Amino acid sequence: MEKNYIYVGHYYEPDGTYVLKIGTTNDLARRQKEHRRSYKRDFQYDWSREVSKYTALRTEDRTRADWAEHLGGKYVRNDRFKLKEKPTKVEVIIRKTYVIEL
Repeated sequence: MEKNYIYVGHYYEPDGTYVLKIGTTNDLARRQKEHRRSYKRDFQYDWSREVSKYTALRTEDRTRADWAEHLGGKYVRNDRFKLKEKPTKVEVIIRKTYVIEL
């Protein structure tokens, strides 16, 4: 079974806007380099968990919808949320609820 990672990460824009991202990858180090190159910011992981590919994709979709409803920021393409202030924590539900302290 192919393994992937579901991750939560962030970076700051020059104007101080906090950008929270959820995503999936099969190689965390490579993906972090890609984020730094494409966003031209210091992208940091806050949390990651190894899961099956199907679970990673399903969890990403469900979490994105939940955050869009409850987080209060602006959703932008590529699974990112622009927030005026950094939240203290977010939740990701796979089988249990993971509370990620930011």
